[in-house]
Amino acid sequence: LFIQPPKTPKSVRKVLMPLDDIEYLNNRTADYSDDHFIFGKENVFSETTLRRELDKHIELAGVRHISAYNFRHTSITLLIKNGVDLNIVSKRAGHSSISITMNHYWHLFKGDEERALKGIKWGKNE
Repeated sequence: LFIQPPKTPKSVRKVLMPLDDIEYLNNRTADYSDDHFIFGKENVFSETTLRRELDKHIELAGVRHISAYNFRHTSITLLIKNGVDLNIVSKRAGHSSISITMNHYWHLFKGDEERALKGIKWGKNE
């Protein structure tokens, strides 16, 4: 789904998906031709249309307002919290370096140093 053109050629990337999701999408799109889109029949959704649809479903669900960006942030957060290698997370996020990922998500690593210290045996009796 392209809401707008990518900023740079490096912004275009392949992202691995679980086989179950690929199978689901293949079944959903079996009747589509190559000029159809998964999320918009023959046209790419505009940002306004995507926003309107998201707002409609947020209201129906009765949950607090979220932006489309929150889905990206949640995905990256879940990858980090589930122990996915930071290099892989950074590539999936489209960051040019791991340091950019760390600058945005450093708060997720609070407490890691304390957990590491607990794993060190101190003293002769341990």
